[in-house]
Amino acid sequence: MIDVLTLYFLFKSTWVSLLTPLSSGGVQALNFYINIYPASATPYELYKHTGLQLSSAYKTVKSLARRRFLFQDGRGYVATAKAALALYYVSGDVYALRSLKKMWSLEVRDEALLAYLVVLGSALKKLGFDVTAAYICKPTGAAMYINEFIRGGYKSLHHVLGVPEEVLKESYETHVKILEGFMARYNRISLLLRMRGRAVDILAVRCPNYGACSHPFPEECPEVKKLIEEVANASAES
Repeated sequence: MIDVLTLYFLFKSTWVSLLTPLSSGGVQALNFYINIYPASATPYELYKHTGLQLSSAYKTVKSLARRRFLFQDGRGYVATAKAALALYYVSGDVYALRSLKKMWSLEVRDEALLAYLVVLGSALKKLGFDVTAAYICKPTGAAMYINEFIRGGYKSLHHVLGVPEEVLKESYETHVKILEGFMARYNRISLLLRMRGRAVDILAVRCPNYGACSHPFPEECPEVKKLIEEVANASAES
């Protein structure tokens, strides 16, 4: 397994071109809004609870909202998943990472989510998106950007995006968790497939012994391979 510190530095190096720098006031504001999430607060309440001047509080909130770190909810503003991601990038505070888990409604290990952010950042860079333009406030949006580059199976992202295999293995838990609601059940296998002509892409899969088997990637399970071969043959005959 890859350690958290290594993953964090990989995350930082991947996202450096995707996040514009935050001012000290911006960091204060993100801390405030993430700490009260899912509650909303006005710029005036931000001013009352931080050392920011009133005019700075209003300007900062407007700036963060334009970058989609906050969204307006009535008179107040609420932190988005992008806010938690940006704060984690700046601070490395595990609370921000766990806030992202809360916003995405995910129950995964810290390492699994952090590795997934490395994969996501690599996909966004390849597509030419930054954090403001990307639709990642919901985890399914993040997964769709990654799915764009899967060719055959999740392991292919090593060659397509240049993500180390150790990071892909660590991140797979998160990818499957996000997509489990879209997966179909075949015998003892749960999976989500995409057809590209006669090619079959395994976007997500849980093999019969998922989590306990010795296969680096579930797509390498013999039972999964057999099922995919059957699907490919059926597609070729149709």
